[in-house]
Amino acid sequence: MIKIIYAEKAKEGISREQFVRRWRKHGAYAMGYDDFWSPVSRYLHNNAVVDTSGFPYSQPDYDGVGELVFANGEDCSRSLSAPSLRDIALDADQFFSRKDLISLVCETHQLHCQRFAEIKVFSFLHRAPGVDPDGFFLQWESMLAELSPQFCAQNGVRQLASSRPLKPTPTRPVMAGSDFDVVVDLSFDTLEEARRGYDQWLTVIASGGKNNPPIDMAGTVTIVTHSSLQYDASHFGTQG
Repeated sequence: MIKIIYAEKAKEGISREQFVRRWRKHGAYAMGYDDFWSPVSRYLHNNAVVDTSGFPYSQPDYDGVGELVFANGEDCSRSLSAPSLRDIALDADQFFSRKDLISLVCETHQLHCQRFAEIKVFSFLHRAPGVDPDGFFLQWESMLAELSPQFCAQNGVRQLASSRPLKPTPTRPVMAGSDFDVVVDLSFDTLEEARRGYDQWLTVIASGGKNNPPIDMAGTVTIVTHSSLQYDASHFGTQG
């Protein structure tokens, strides 16, 4: 599947509660434009939690992470080329500060999907400097294939997904601050389970073992959220 993953901060003077309420209104506004919305499969708001203690590399000043999910690249391109996108973006500009914006179009693989869980932890990762991208991803995919079933069962992970940002194109340039190599999201039932599971996750990826892909941990951005499904096209039969 293809995902647009974006992390945003609220404009100055907008509280976390106001941000969430305004974001909901923005989502409903976007759904009103068929040219943009018809290709969308799922839509999630992940609202940042207040207490991020126990989560190294966490960025508590982000207010939310959004996910727009598409069945394929063609559907994603239809939404991104929709004439209504300009109006939707202008509405978002009213409450998104755009400061330190992360915005990525990714190919996503769902590696473990037991069921929906409320707490979702996003880790935005860079490969270590000088590391060949192709070699990095071979190691990354091999590590996840071996790790995911046992790791999820032992650490309360209800869902685990790995997303690889697609290469930029003239119509989809990489935004400043969005040059990540991998995005991982892990879902848990409770915040305490998330703290424990995330700690184990860091132990794995930061261990520097010979079979682990080399990651620039200093450049890691982690955002801890309450996940909320806003839209799922599968509920309505045939999409589009």
